[in-house]
Amino acid sequence: MVRITLPVPANIKTRAQVLEEKWNLRSLTLVTLTVEDPVEFLAERRLLKNSSICCACNISRTVIKNNCSDKIIWRCPTGRGKKSIRESSFFSDSNLELLTVITFMYCWAKDMPLKNCSKEVDGPSPNTECDWANFCRDICAEWLLTHPRVIGGFCDDGNGNIVPAIVEIDESYVFHRKYHRGRYTPGAWIFGGIQGGDWRFFFGRGPKPDKKNSGSFD
Repeated sequence: MVRITLPVPANIKTRAQVLEEKWNLRSLTLVTLTVEDPVEFLAERRLLKNSSICCACNISRTVIKNNCSDKIIWRCPTGRGKKSIRESSFFSDSNLELLTVITFMYCWAKDMPLKNCSKEVDGPSPNTECDWANFCRDICAEWLLTHPRVIGGFCDDGNGNIVPAIVEIDESYVFHRKYHRGRYTPGAWIFGGIQGGDWRFFFGRGPKPDKKNSGSFD
């Protein structure tokens, strides 16, 4: 049984540090070469747990190598149970390799066409690719809904001049079964706007946009 150490606390990054990072496919490949690297990469950015407590005996689990898809699991030192390294994470319900998911998410975030994302990861079925694209969109949509910002008015044009802000708005009707599984959920009208320059935005949902419902979006 080979034990592995996840990142020490000093290596765990804050949200601000993560936002300052700059990546390309080459640099991403260089930090995810071994079996443990993708796990460490995600744990450093708080996307995987850095610790796990055994519910049965209330002691910390250790990380060991295993023959599962991730090659690493959480294991109670007393031998009372094992848990996936993905426990309670965004990746917990997926069978894809973590490196595949990391690469796909990078390509998606770079706004690559889905067929190009597929070529870079070389593996998932078309349905799986569509599911993961939807997962990523859902996370972004949830963040937008929970972090609304006021846009418009006046702003700095970058040269010290105060000018009217330029705002682009649009609406769309969206619908799909949640992750293509389970109970069908009806669609909804989505209304959003973005302010150029500083990338402030808002996102809301509501009834069909017409004269009667004007101004009734959440």
